[in-house]
Amino acid sequence: MANRKEIKSLDLTSLTTVGIGIHAVISIVIALLAMIILLIVGGVNGFLANLIIVPFIIFGTIISTIIFLFGRGLIYNILVKKINCISFEIEEGEITKVDTKSVSVILAIIELISFIIIYVMFLGVVPFMASALLQILMLTGQMGVALLVYNIISLLYSPVVILILLLAVFLITLIEVFIGAAIYNILTPYIGGIKAEIKAGREYSTVESVNTKSAAIMMAVISLVLGAVISLIMIIINPQLAFSALTNILSSFIGGFISTLILVFLYNKISDKIGKLKLELE
Repeated sequence: MANRKEIKSLDLTSLTTVGIGIHAVISIVIALLAMIILLIVGGVNGFLANLIIVPFIIFGTIISTIIFLFGRGLIYNILVKKINCISFEIEEGEITKVDTKSVSVILAIIELISFIIIYVMFLGVVPFMASALLQILMLTGQMGVALLVYNIISLLYSPVVILILLLAVFLITLIEVFIGAAIYNILTPYIGGIKAEIKAGREYSTVESVNTKSAAIMMAVISLVLGAVISLIMIIINPQLAFSALTNILSSFIGGFISTLILVFLYNKISDKIGKLKLELE
């Protein structure tokens, strides 16, 4: 019989630590590939570029991961005290059902709050950057470009544009997550849900491991369906985009499978060394 579980809170330390570990490994691989390419293409200049680019990729990824995971985890822990937390059903280590309403609403709110914070910070920096850019454009005689840049920047401060962006962020996240969760619930009786070993503790439950195959297949199929929906909209808007739509469907499936496979594989390997993800479940 399936047991219903609610995620009452996330352990921010374990969430951030394991997230840093996973993304640090990925960033190092990307940095090494970039380094090799730059050395082949640029020679000495490529070596000098590596001195800047490689540390930027690695440390930039780590810092952004800390902000992304810790920030969103903190917002989740605050929100669940006011609204329903994410809930799911698990039976013999298999997540058989996800509550579509709770997961879509709370993730949409988290994304909205995160967007507001980032947007406010961005607007605080824009005047300084725009002033210098506009001066350079006017001094070089590019008045048309300067006017275009000024109009674009003005739009960023428009209440109407801000309202449209806020609604778009919330609704797109809400709909995408709702559809994704609904697809998950439909598929589980046929292909099986994601399997995970969750060990109960006194305060927190620990995610000991996640089955790589089940997670990769499920996320690939969900990505395939979502990609198909987006592609259908593309074709309706412009039938000439049929080839691009087909490419989008295939890339969604392959990307969903590979990205999930890598992330889950790294979690299972790295978490043994730096600690498992901990959740407060009820």
